[in-house]
Amino acid sequence: MRKPKTSAKKTSAKTAAKNKKPVKKAAASKSAKQSLKAKPGKTKRPGKKSVKAPAKKTVQRTAKASAKPANKANKAKKAKKASAKKTAAKKSPAKKISAKKTPAKKIGAARKARAARPAARSTARARLEARSRVAPARVPARPTLAPKAAKPAKTKSAAAPKKPALTGWTPPVEYSREEVIAISDRLLAQPDIPLKQTEDIFRIHEVGLDWDMGCMVYEPKDPSQVAVGADGKKIGIFLLHGGSGDYKSMEAIAKLYAGKFGHKAVAMTFPGRHYFDSPTRDWPGDTINKDGTVRTPIWLRGEKITPDMYEVVNDDTKRLRYGVRTVARAKPGTIFYDRMAGWLPAFETAMKDAMRRHFPEGEYSIYVTGHSTGGPHVFMMCQRVPNIAGVIAVENSPFGFIQEEQHNWSGALGKVAGFERVSKKPAPRTDPFDELYIRTWRDRARYAGPEALGQEGPAALMRLPWLMEEILDWWNKTKMRPQFKAEYILTHNIKASLRKAAEATAKRLGLSGPEKEALIKRYLSLPYPVTGPGAKPVPPVLFGISKDSRDHSPEVYEEVVLPMFRDRIDPAPKVMVTRFGAGVHVYTKAETDLPLGIGPAVAEFYHQAITGGYFVTK
Repeated sequence: MRKPKTSAKKTSAKTAAKNKKPVKKAAASKSAKQSLKAKPGKTKRPGKKSVKAPAKKTVQRTAKASAKPANKANKAKKAKKASAKKTAAKKSPAKKISAKKTPAKKIGAARKARAARPAARSTARARLEARSRVAPARVPARPTLAPKAAKPAKTKSAAAPKKPALTGWTPPVEYSREEVIAISDRLLAQPDIPLKQTEDIFRIHEVGLDWDMGCMVYEPKDPSQVAVGADGKKIGIFLLHGGSGDYKSMEAIAKLYAGKFGHKAVAMTFPGRHYFDSPTRDWPGDTINKDGTVRTPIWLRGEKITPDMYEVVNDDTKRLRYGVRTVARAKPGTIFYDRMAGWLPAFETAMKDAMRRHFPEGEYSIYVTGHSTGGPHVFMMCQRVPNIAGVIAVENSPFGFIQEEQHNWSGALGKVAGFERVSKKPAPRTDPFDELYIRTWRDRARYAGPEALGQEGPAALMRLPWLMEEILDWWNKTKMRPQFKAEYILTHNIKASLRKAAEATAKRLGLSGPEKEALIKRYLSLPYPVTGPGAKPVPPVLFGISKDSRDHSPEVYEEVVLPMFRDRIDPAPKVMVTRFGAGVHVYTKAETDLPLGIGPAVAEFYHQAITGGYFVTK
């Protein structure tokens, strides 16, 4: 039987003879027992990986191999110090057990050195992969999404974040559901950066009236941990909710941006929807009271909209989409009427003020996002604030003039991916400026139905009672949000209503001639990009859409949204779309395996875009 190779190739013939002497059998037997305990199926060469020895290994052969170190140890006492060191360096793991005279410190150092080698190789490999990583045009594999997202979560270092290197990052076309789940699991398991949360309540004066506004600021407690984008400036995220909500509707995603990546995030509430009367900012009761009165906005602290200022109307003209709608129609000559006519320019001024104070130009680049009908408002602002660098548009409706056509494309009913449109007949909106839409459980139902269709197919109708219970439970949990809205005149570019709102405001202010026309022009321009000499170009836009979104299907982007950005805006901005293989319109809504919906994947996606250079235009 062939003997296994040993590391003591230079052993002299005299030493080999000594190893066979019967005097050493006792030592050899003891060494054999120790060698069996130390995994005799493997031998190790100095400086090389472990290799498996022949499977049929006898105790006698192990004893012979183990006898040599004992003899060498005796010989080392008589040999020179340099020769002893050389012999010790060549010893196998079995030899170390029997070489009792080898200093413990040297053994420990050798073990540490060997343990460090695979770690060093792993680190080098990771660095190489990171340097070569560029997001492909298709969905990237899950491991490629991890490294950059994890870095801002480190909280121990007080050093200011460095400007990330441009990577030529391009967005994937789609993330699979499995990738979304993997990102969510990984990101939510990471520790959060300690945050400071501050409410900002301020007052502005616009169109002759005072307006109280509210927003919430989320930022790292340590200012040095505020993340820096590819342009070398601090990252500011400005968030607007959709038609049903207030700043709390955006709190989950705002905290992901701030707590996981170190972005400073400001979530703002539409005029009239910040509930100043309670420190919790939760609206009491229901939207429609038992006496028939309705919930109304608070545009100024201490000012009340009373039932004598409006008429409650049941509207069944949009029943296919909403069922029967409840609206509060403001009476002319009341403060309710004046507020309904003037809140849009007031909101424009308030957003400029908030961004100017929280994201100073020259220090911050701002990335704006508006959920649903909040989208046209952030598009309205993207050219009006100098340091807005991009639109991170997840489930975010576009400019009002584009949203108008997006709405008509599906007859106002939207479309779920994988199913045909229910309607292709245009259904333009005609909402008057003086009508406040009061939301109910029906507004959850008009999303729950299409979402169940996308997630479960037509079989979802077989559990309709259960589905209705989910809808009513959702309503009970969310009715403390404002749940009223009046922004359709902007979001759907209702020109006649915008003009009438401007005319009503001009009449109250006593404007005429060029001043009146200038005010009308201001209102009518809000759903469109700013044009003319010196106008800032529309910054880069990156859309993100959920798998089961009713209003944001891939088809409507391909057929309406992207062509209009390309053909109707000059110069045409950089615009791309990525689809997430999970999620619904309220993209932080929990679903199976996704406690915050696609929110974590969305936050990491836009962090990579900002730090990877997608929004850098110069």
